[in-house]
Amino acid sequence: MEVEKARSQLDRADPRWQEHITLLAGDVRDDALPDQVAQFVPDGARCFVVEDSAHRHHTTLAALEGFSRFGRPGGFFIVEDGCVDVEGMRLGKDWHPRKRWPRGVIPAISDWLAGPGHDFVVRRIWSCTG
Repeated sequence: MEVEKARSQLDRADPRWQEHITLLAGDVRDDALPDQVAQFVPDGARCFVVEDSAHRHHTTLAALEGFSRFGRPGGFFIVEDGCVDVEGMRLGKDWHPRKRWPRGVIPAISDWLAGPGHDFVVRRIWSCTG
């Protein structure tokens, strides 16, 4: 994430944003990042985690493994853009001539749910796979 870009957008939206928001720069694949985030999450907090990284298997799985502890109990863990793995929902070839949509979100979710995430409840109504 480009922290400086986020900072400037937040400055425009709310000059007092720093009273309630902390920005951390990091790589979702870094095992130390979840512990850094934990320092800012109060004990007993019910969190709403949104994973919107590179939409590839390794980044989605790393986010689920590292940050799922913030999505329980009574919280949510949303994984964005599983549509990259659904052929009928993928952007066409014309969306950007030099970029290709990645793949791997849905397989990463399936792998995680079959292992450490087995006790999470999938809200199918929000899922692009039904």
